[in-house]
Amino acid sequence: MKTSANDPFDLDTCIRGLSMLMASVHSDFYEFVYYFAFKKSFKKYAKDFNNPWESPIEDGAFFDDVEDPYVQGCIKVFSLIGNAKTDLNTWFGINEYQDSQSAKYVFEGMRFRPYQAIFKRSQSYKKLRLTYERSLSELIHSLFLYACAMTAESNKIPLVLKKQFKLNGDESFRLLNRDDDQVALLIELMKELKKILNDLRLQIYTPNVPVNRAFGKSKVDSKDSRNPKE
Repeated sequence: MKTSANDPFDLDTCIRGLSMLMASVHSDFYEFVYYFAFKKSFKKYAKDFNNPWESPIEDGAFFDDVEDPYVQGCIKVFSLIGNAKTDLNTWFGINEYQDSQSAKYVFEGMRFRPYQAIFKRSQSYKKLRLTYERSLSELIHSLFLYACAMTAESNKIPLVLKKQFKLNGDESFRLLNRDDDQVALLIELMKELKKILNDLRLQIYTPNVPVNRAFGKSKVDSKDSRNPKE
């Protein structure tokens, strides 16, 4: 069973597929939080905590005080996705477990599925940052495509809508149907995720130029530097 752009559009099916996708990426970004923390801040415990599902952290606030911008950024993404998913599930009366048993909704959740890294554990801290950037960037694009499908009421998204994604800032959302509550929710979610992505890219790609504050004694004698004609 595969999805096709020619599949008839149904809002309820679309939202249930989107909820399935959000559940998947919600777990994905929890993994980022976990691995970032245990690859650096809690590195000495890495051998005991090397799998977020086999060695989970039960305390929901455990990572809140970790002074690592990547951990904190991932926590924000994790929370934003979770809150948006809860809203959609409430509005449409979605039971995640029941829907996960339906092949129809499972495949619908793969229609605009973003990149998700499987082997985070084996990646270095530095490499994981780039994987996190790619995952967040593609998630935003995936959410945009769902918003486009809802706006067009079609799984075959018009090219004019797809091209809007490349515009800067809020301009990329100008043709989306903001009067639709679901689309409006996705727009606000994407705005917040874009802010986090922009900050992330500054952290990754801004050169960290060390400032040398140590001033050694000059080897040039001040007497020699005077004008010889003096």
